[in-house]
Amino acid sequence: MTKQISMFFLLFAALFIFGSCKTNINKVMEGTWVVDTIYYKGYDVKPCVLANMIIFFEKNNRASLCKIDNRCDEALIGKNIKTDEGSWEIIQSINKKDTMPLSIKFNTKNEIFTGVHKLVFHKEDKKKLLKIEIFSDDLYMICVKTLFYYDSNKELIDELEKLSWSNRPSLINKH
Repeated sequence: MTKQISMFFLLFAALFIFGSCKTNINKVMEGTWVVDTIYYKGYDVKPCVLANMIIFFEKNNRASLCKIDNRCDEALIGKNIKTDEGSWEIIQSINKKDTMPLSIKFNTKNEIFTGVHKLVFHKEDKKKLLKIEIFSDDLYMICVKTLFYYDSNKELIDELEKLSWSNRPSLINKH
């Protein structure tokens, strides 16, 4: 009986910790992110972006994605990229050895964003910015969080960096 109670409390604690981590990630993700860099299938498509921001909404995990003009780059011709609406979900790997355990899943008809992509949080202390790196085989993006109080959220930022990657050199230039 004691063993069952211990297992129950252990399971409850694990679910509580995972749930609060996911809640913190979702809270930080909500809001507006400015797209600083965006590559699709190796092509720089930032010149094609008509609105260089992504807005994550709490309600129904909706997202307003970048609007992109498909006449701008040969990598985009014939792609369904006009849709700027979708939904998002944070996925945390259950593999303890995963060095980048966070992913973001976009459900949208927009071919650039649809699918599961790795998600990494970065801080830039000199400019007091919180950045995310979103990447997969086809997509590479760096976004900057807007209207975020960096100084009062340093512990949260450190927690997000630790949750999203370990033992990995940053792909973002930290100048």
